[in-house]
Amino acid sequence: MTKLAAVLLPVIMWLISPVFSFPDGAPISSCGFLFPKHNHLQQQTSSSPFVINVSSTSYSKGETIQVNLTSITPLMKFIGFVIKARRVEGNTDDIVGQFVDVDDEKIVGLSWYPATDGAVNCLTQANNTPRALVTLNWRSDADVGDVIFSAAFVQNFSHFWTGVNSDVVHGNESAADSQKYSAQAEILSHPSTEIREVSVGCGSSKGCFLYPRFCGSVKCTSAVSYQVMGDDRVKFEMFAKSNGYISLGLSKDTLMGDDLTLTCFMSNGVGKIQFGYNPKHYNVKHSAAEISDVQISSEDGFIYCSFVTPKTMTLTHYDRKHNADGSHVEPPEFTKVTKQMNLDEENYLLLAVGDVYQGTSDVPMKHIVLPVVSTKPVRVAAVNGSETVYGTGLSLYVKSHAILGLISWFFLAICGMIIARHFRWEMPRVCCGSAVWFQMHRCVMILVLLCSVAVIVLIFYGTGKFTTSAVAHAVCGLVTIGLCLLQVFVAFVRPDQKHKKRPVFTRFHKFGAFLIYVMAGATLILAPLSPILHPGLRFHLMWIIVTGFVMYAVWEVSFEIMRYCICTFEEPDTEKMHQDRIQAVKVVWFATFILFSLVLTILAAVYIGIA
Repeated sequence: MTKLAAVLLPVIMWLISPVFSFPDGAPISSCGFLFPKHNHLQQQTSSSPFVINVSSTSYSKGETIQVNLTSITPLMKFIGFVIKARRVEGNTDDIVGQFVDVDDEKIVGLSWYPATDGAVNCLTQANNTPRALVTLNWRSDADVGDVIFSAAFVQNFSHFWTGVNSDVVHGNESAADSQKYSAQAEILSHPSTEIREVSVGCGSSKGCFLYPRFCGSVKCTSAVSYQVMGDDRVKFEMFAKSNGYISLGLSKDTLMGDDLTLTCFMSNGVGKIQFGYNPKHYNVKHSAAEISDVQISSEDGFIYCSFVTPKTMTLTHYDRKHNADGSHVEPPEFTKVTKQMNLDEENYLLLAVGDVYQGTSDVPMKHIVLPVVSTKPVRVAAVNGSETVYGTGLSLYVKSHAILGLISWFFLAICGMIIARHFRWEMPRVCCGSAVWFQMHRCVMILVLLCSVAVIVLIFYGTGKFTTSAVAHAVCGLVTIGLCLLQVFVAFVRPDQKHKKRPVFTRFHKFGAFLIYVMAGATLILAPLSPILHPGLRFHLMWIIVTGFVMYAVWEVSFEIMRYCICTFEEPDTEKMHQDRIQAVKVVWFATFILFSLVLTILAAVYIGIA
């Protein structure tokens, strides 16, 4: 029941999300990115109809400034917003100051880094009531230099604007920490030889995490190296094929969720580094102020990145408390959450790639291709940890699902069909009350059905959900199983051989078998078309599957041609000799098919196994 709920709940939520998306305010993580993530929709490219006005263009420590969120025209209203204050230059990641006197019940105060005392430094709406004006009060108890207010406005689920900024509010020019840190990286016009050859020296001078398995120094499609620098620093170098970002996750297990991340962005000529956290299946942005020596470049569709981090980094934020039904506690209450990245501990390494949202340089979209996961946990900061570990792009459940599916429909099902179609007259003997060919056909097809059921169980147990990018494959697979069960039911109620309706059953059974195999073929072909698979695996699987189906078609046509030639051009001495020749051709041709099909199945299983 739990697994069924895990499968159905995401589908239901996906369907109703346009109506009920964040009715009680944006999630607290929105304070980091200021980007509403509404079903992967992009922001509007037109000018925002909503603006931020400030009561003063300068401030001093302890002074309160009025901030108005307003619509340019009274007819345009927004149902949601998120706003914060940040520095104009230097450390633009941290939120500065705090909002005070927040007594409007329609507004929820949030606390984001670097606040450690629960101060309200970010605001959002409390419900989705349309409004044209919101008045706020902001104060800074420290000199933080020039600041601007940044916000995102939501008009409706599919129309929203981000990166809406106020005029600059000037502060004390001598603020000591305003230039302390910048998330922007040094951009290299070409990746250095050192970064390009990440995997050179693996296992000797540095530790490495490489993909695919058994790749050499120049054949890896993605790689991460790590090397201890002194007593408390670690240098990372990594590359992967991506147009937006590459992200290294450190996790206590092989699944996404409760992971700390180090992400390199390269988009629109802007490179950035980001330290983050994955509570579940999304990323939360945090300060990367402790990361140094960042270099990023992009070439031929690959992102190359190097940076240095401390062995330990800590992030702290506040999460809103929830009721048992998942709704927020009202009035808002918060729980302090502290996470620590410790490179002296063992962690599984996960490497994900993806794009960024349009018009942004550091707001990651959810990756489509499955992350590469290390085959064992790694102590990155181990002084003598100069070992090489390889990654896998598929979990054990997904691999078992794929291999068992191929064995069922790429090998066993075809064998069962050939036995029924071509060997029923060559096996006249009876065993246990039925013809031998029928016993063999029935056993093989029952095995196919059992394997197919196991295939479905494996994938749903392993993932617990529908993968939206593989819906067509999943639907075809489920339809195939449904037709198989119908075929079994019809077989149980089939009439006796001498019954007048037996020919009707036979035609229906043959047509059902043909339809099932067409659906199974579509399921197999759709699998490597899924964008969640890595390109190399998709190419090899498609080549093998297409080759197998072409081989089967060629086998059928060739066999019919050879049988026709024997029947037409040879003059056998007896009818028995004639039949013996045809049977010999069948046996040899069937053995050839089995051998070739078995080789392709094993080859596909090997590719899946090492993926």
